Amino acid sequence: SYVEKREMSSYKLVSFDLCPYVQRSVITLEEKGTPYDIEYIDLANKPDWFLKASPFGKVPILQVEGDVIFESAVINEYRFSTARPSRWSIPPGPRRFSGWSGARSSSPA
Repeated sequence: SYVEKREMSSYKLVSFDLCPYVQRSVITLEEKGTPYDIEYIDLANKPDWFLKASPFGKVPILQVEGDVIFESAVINEYRFSTARPSRWSIPPGPRRFSGWSGARSSSPA
């Protein structure tokens, strides 16, 4: 796999090099000024560590201090909710990270 080092960061974006969905997350991370590393994997030969980290075996995923966020829309929602304000910020207030619900058990919340 290929790893592009940007700055020391606790954010690692994992994708394959032609994924259109990861581009949305790259734009968000750049807009928010988030230092991150990006690692490209071969989807035809997914590494074991990736299969353990990605509940559906799909890209992109964002690894944050040992946690994993999957689905680009949820990655973006997370960064808009936790990063410094910018011209594209989501208004403040409580929110639920919708994509995380796919990894939850079927028991009611």
